[in-house]
Amino acid sequence: MAKGYVIMGDIANSSSKDGKRLMADFKLVAEKVKKKHKSSFLSPITITLGDEFQAIVDTLSAAVEVIFTFEEVFVREAIDIRMRYVVQYGTVDTDINSKIAYEMLGEGLTAAREHLLQLKKSRDLRIAFYLQTAEKAKTIEQLFFVFTSIVDKWKTKDAALIGSFIELGDYKAVAERLSLNRSQLWKREKVLMIREYLSLRSAIQYLSTEK
Repeated sequence: MAKGYVIMGDIANSSSKDGKRLMADFKLVAEKVKKKHKSSFLSPITITLGDEFQAIVDTLSAAVEVIFTFEEVFVREAIDIRMRYVVQYGTVDTDINSKIAYEMLGEGLTAAREHLLQLKKSRDLRIAFYLQTAEKAKTIEQLFFVFTSIVDKWKTKDAALIGSFIELGDYKAVAERLSLNRSQLWKREKVLMIREYLSLRSAIQYLSTEK
């Protein structure tokens, strides 16, 4: 019996999108996330249904980084997908499959599946946490609620600009890279709430570091 952080996710409103394009985009992003966080996975990201995935990671901070990477790759690749995620700390009764997230049983996986089904009924919440400490889970969840409220307002037409802001973190550096007017970039940074986004990401990363 092993313990870990189960991550399950599904694409919101997938039935309203072109299925072939959706799957191609989903697989592209999942592979990028899997490659970036390869060392953190006890069981790698596996697409279990057409619009769902599951994985198991070793730490809470790794689970948080997987979600950040999913969201930021969607932005960088100008892919209009909104995902719901559940992070569930729990046990896996069977041996953890290190090759593919299949053929495993346990309380952690069962609870994550039930919570993902509940999350699908929510109109506002996209990310839910179920951890050893309920207060910590709630705090991280609330921060992610604000985080996603910013991300969900972004437009795919601004993908390159937002990606540069996330990478460089300062409008002056972005202006230099893109050869744009600093004053114009300062205004865009404000409208897109980039500083708020980066502050929330930093706060979530801090809270998810296990001490």
